[in-house]
Amino acid sequence: MRAILVLIFIFTYSHLVNAEDIVVYESQDQVARNLLKEFKQSDKQILMLAESGHEELAAVQFFIEMYSDTFDFIALEVGSDRQAMIDDFMNGKTQTLNTLSGRLKDPDMRLVLLQLFKRIRRMNKIAKAVGLKPMDVLAIDKPMEGFENEGDWFQARDPHMFEILRSRIEAGQRGFIYMGGGHLTRKPLPTPQLLREKMNMPDLMLTLGSKIEEAFPNRSMRIWLNAPFPMDKAADRMPPDMLFLAQIDEQFRQLHHLSVETGVFALPTDNPTFKLAEQRAREPHSIPFSLVEDFDFYVSLLRAKRADSQSCESTLIQDDAAGP
Repeated sequence: MRAILVLIFIFTYSHLVNAEDIVVYESQDQVARNLLKEFKQSDKQILMLAESGHEELAAVQFFIEMYSDTFDFIALEVGSDRQAMIDDFMNGKTQTLNTLSGRLKDPDMRLVLLQLFKRIRRMNKIAKAVGLKPMDVLAIDKPMEGFENEGDWFQARDPHMFEILRSRIEAGQRGFIYMGGGHLTRKPLPTPQLLREKMNMPDLMLTLGSKIEEAFPNRSMRIWLNAPFPMDKAADRMPPDMLFLAQIDEQFRQLHHLSVETGVFALPTDNPTFKLAEQRAREPHSIPFSLVEDFDFYVSLLRAKRADSQSCESTLIQDDAAGP
């Protein structure tokens, strides 16, 4: 009897980790197009792309590949004190973006975003000519100026972002929000221990994503983008109790027997094998934050071909021939 039970367990476990067909793509633009198609075919109003780490060019490239004229606005983790500068650029008053505050500070990223903004500006010009509403590029982060300590600023950021977007969502506009993953959780985020101790933060952070979900339930499609970052630097870039995020991909690959060295894949977070992979990755850590509960899709770029500014720019630069 015991032997039969063991065989049943082995069969069930094997079926669990091998049943789903996971497609590994050579290029991340294929994944981006498929997810954008999923959003277009849904009844969702807001697409959220949550990045695991900051200042990763592959993540910005993925964001650009998901860009579409489907949206009425794009919202970025850029200080709202830069909105006038962005508006001047989009309206053709200036030709450069001198600085983008917030997380998008890398020179290569600014170069790539400049090309994206040029494309949007050109499409907006065409839209206006045929009587359509142009797309807005929104800088929604709370500027740090005026705060005596970082903890107060941190707590003010997400409510500030929400207030900027609230009227647009109420009006039925479709939006694309791209920023660090901690801002886009479906529920309030348990504050990482490092932030609680360093900044005297409360136990729960009211994120932009949780405030949108509370005010506008079931209107968002949320994607967690695990961007590539070296494990030897992970401790410097992530609070210790968030390090499990860096382990999920490897756990999933082991469970699903994915042996390819490069490639990009995406899957719903309710995938049984993904649930098990996240559970295993979280076991050494105490934080109750869960991708399964807070996001709809998981995208792995951890073994994507390394992006550079030239490859990111390649799909955009040809637009320059058409003028500003």
